[in-house]
Amino acid sequence: MNSEAVKENLKTNTNEAIAAGAFGAPAMMVELTSGQNQPPTLFFGSDRFEQLAFLAQKTWLGPNPTPPTPQPRL
Repeated sequence: MNSEAVKENLKTNTNEAIAAGAFGAPAMMVELTSGQNQPPTLFFGSDRFEQLAFLAQKTWLGPNPTPPTPQPRL
């Protein structure tokens, strides 16, 4: 983390994020390549993972997905 290459990479990535409209963390720029023909979308905040999954047509299981607890048969 003290190397000049790492510092320059951080500066480059930060400038790209600012240019894309990022204003905090976490910020995610998502570009889908599955032929949906949509422009890149900026998501900000960990509460946006559900919207990100919807856009990517993936199932969102929450921040801590656990399998359902089996219920005993009576």
